[in-house]
Amino acid sequence: MNQSNWKNFISTGLVDNSAIPDFVSNSWQLCRRKQVDPFQIKPGKILTANELRERKKMNKDLIDNVTRDISQLSTALNLDQPVFILTDSYGNIIWRSGNYQALSEANDIYFSEGSAWDEMNAGTNAIALAMSEKQAITVSRYEHYVVASQSWSCVAAPILDENNEVVGVLDVSTYNNESALNCQLFIGLIAQKISNDIIKDRIRAQQELLQSAVNNLDNRILCDMNGRMVCIPEQVQHKYDLRIGDFITDALEKHRLTCTKTPISTQQSQVGYAYLIEKSEAFHEDFYYPGAHSENKQYNQFLKRVAQVADSNLPIHIHGESGSGKEIIAETIHYNSGYRNGPLVAVNCSAVSENLLESELFGYAPGAFTGAKSTGNKGKIELANHGTLFLDEVDSMTPKMQAALLRVIEHKVVTPIGSDKPRLVDFRLVTATNQDLKEAVQKEKFRADLFYRLYVCPLEIPPLRDRIEDIVPLISRFCMRRNWYINWQDKIFKVAKDFEWKGNIREFNNFLERVYVFYRHNEPTTAELQRTLVVGTLKENSPLTTDTWDDDGHRDFNNSKATIGRAQRPAGYPKYNGDYSGNHRNDPNSDYRNDSVSNHGVTVGRETEVLKDHDEMRSVADIASLDPSTVEREHIIRALEQHKYHMTNTAEALGISRSTLYRKLKKYELDHK
Repeated sequence: MNQSNWKNFISTGLVDNSAIPDFVSNSWQLCRRKQVDPFQIKPGKILTANELRERKKMNKDLIDNVTRDISQLSTALNLDQPVFILTDSYGNIIWRSGNYQALSEANDIYFSEGSAWDEMNAGTNAIALAMSEKQAITVSRYEHYVVASQSWSCVAAPILDENNEVVGVLDVSTYNNESALNCQLFIGLIAQKISNDIIKDRIRAQQELLQSAVNNLDNRILCDMNGRMVCIPEQVQHKYDLRIGDFITDALEKHRLTCTKTPISTQQSQVGYAYLIEKSEAFHEDFYYPGAHSENKQYNQFLKRVAQVADSNLPIHIHGESGSGKEIIAETIHYNSGYRNGPLVAVNCSAVSENLLESELFGYAPGAFTGAKSTGNKGKIELANHGTLFLDEVDSMTPKMQAALLRVIEHKVVTPIGSDKPRLVDFRLVTATNQDLKEAVQKEKFRADLFYRLYVCPLEIPPLRDRIEDIVPLISRFCMRRNWYINWQDKIFKVAKDFEWKGNIREFNNFLERVYVFYRHNEPTTAELQRTLVVGTLKENSPLTTDTWDDDGHRDFNNSKATIGRAQRPAGYPKYNGDYSGNHRNDPNSDYRNDSVSNHGVTVGRETEVLKDHDEMRSVADIASLDPSTVEREHIIRALEQHKYHMTNTAEALGISRSTLYRKLKKYELDHK
């Protein structure tokens, strides 16, 4: 196909179906409808470094299979300037190899790791069409919708799983020639071989799980690597109504089960997990508790006490720090009490003024005051009749309201404002506060006689910092409720376990909400999680809040209270933007070419970024102890890795010439591959 067909379509929207394949024509029209820019320089989406790292981690087995088999393709065929590409199931490039010159040309159009090569982001191309058509596809030169790709000829084949779903795409592209088009059959065969290997691996894992099931004599639930149940002991299945294929986390949450989790491994690899349900002696079978199941002995003892007092008719007073879940405990008491069939009515005593609280609690008769409803209004106490009245922050009641509440408790009657007709009420009273009610009595801020009416069965909620092991089920519960299945929950736990959590469950859930918003599709570094945590804390002297982090999740010594000596970022040095490909060098708005450099020719002001692994930070003392040569060597290593050992790009990024770079590689005995 010649360029005139493409130009005609771009200018008129009309296509000559006799000149191009139907799948190309359909793709052009889709791109036009979706307003894909045919003159764009780079794809519409490029993954961040963290997102790319997470995608590569998720697809490690796929990448290993491709790198093993792709050598056959490069040696068996006569390809001129080829680039070999592997994408994930969404079209994101997760691996690339090929001819040096072709790779350099590919960089100019961002045909590199991290780029999204689906139709909506890169226009008509072989990768996108192989995904949608689920077969090997060729797209050559002017069949591409975007001008930037029209120097390339490409053939791509999908890699499918046992359900015929795309798990990746293998692509061969050649620059300024059409030699790639000759290998459609061969690349299709390699993609099919990789598909077969993936399916065999999954079948093997299932077989090994089934073999474990045959040998399973201790009532364990067996799950695959995704957490889906594949074997459930009969007695456990009937007792909890569990189903094969459901997620184990759903079952644990629904039935409030605790369990011991152990990996199931063979000599080759891990294939799944075994869950042994532990018998709980704390609760009877129908005990209702809307919170996450606890793995903490102290908290389970607390819940056992809750169950005991809930079964009585006595007033209960809940004391707990802010955010510790007083409302959850009140709900637990109500639905495990004899009043469970009645309403649960909650009132926050500090949320309204004295006059409003009086009408809110006691109600009012028709015409009781200006603005009153002509029909009157039932108060919360009357609405709670035959149910539970929950008064939160009861310590904030004024003396007048305390006296009125005392009369209701003593006589079990309520008289609406403006009425002289008392009404009988029968309700369970539960109160709560985050203050010391005994101390309030001693300071004469709370009536002693009301205290003795309320403080019959006191409950003290253990704070989250005293039950750190419950952070794990809280994370699991959060992820389950959002259908958010991640393999880095342990990283969240490691960051959260040493924090004091003055805001308890509420503060912790707020932290998880922020993590979900910012890192829903990619795994953050430890430092990024720490930043996400401290942004919502009030504690000023926490070790986590004395330092700050830059945009890549590294400790920022310019803004940190821990800034010392030469570990400070030089003035004017741009922050690393998370782009591993070096693409930001072409950004006209970037000051990348104006980086400050030291006397050694390499900027040494970013020790914390040079020496830091993505998951672990060296201490300030470690950094301060390093000599400039060590820093320079590490900086060069990081630059080489960032730019995939492309000498020109690495030298330019470091602000030195290629000859200087080679001299320093020799000096520091570094291999430039």
